[in-house]
Amino acid sequence: MQLTDEQREFLREPHFAVVATIGADGMPHQTVMWYQLTDDGVLLNTPDGSLKAKHLQHDNRISICVERGYQFVTLIGTVELETDGEKSKADYAAMGMHYRDTFAARPIRPPKGGFPPMERMSIYVKVDKVVSMGF
Repeated sequence: MQLTDEQREFLREPHFAVVATIGADGMPHQTVMWYQLTDDGVLLNTPDGSLKAKHLQHDNRISICVERGYQFVTLIGTVELETDGEKSKADYAAMGMHYRDTFAARPIRPPKGGFPPMERMSIYVKVDKVVSMGF
C-alpha cells in the first residue's frame, strides 16, 4: 500500500468510511461503514448475506473513501472474503471496541428487543491505488 505516514495516521483515527461496491447491474452501491487499517490493507465487516456481501461475491472490486472536511483518502482495490463465522465475529468485535471507546458519549443503543443474531463476514481489502487531497 502506498500510504504516507500522515495518511496512515489519519486512517487510524475512528472516521466512518463510504464504501462503494458494484451491483450485478453494474451500478455502484455505497454504504457508510466502520473500517480498520491493517499493515497491508483495510478490514471491513458486514452481515453475511448483506447486499454489499453479495456484490463482492459477484465482483471483488471496492472503493473506500474516508474524509474530514476538505481532506480525504480514497483507497481502491480488491477484496478477499472471510466466511469463518468465529473469525469474522472476532474481527467485528475488535473493530467495535475502537469505535465504541471513541464514541462513548454517544453509545450505540440496541433496538427494542435487542439485535437479531447474525453471521458476520470479514472483508480484507488489498489496496491497489490511493488518491488523496490535503495530505
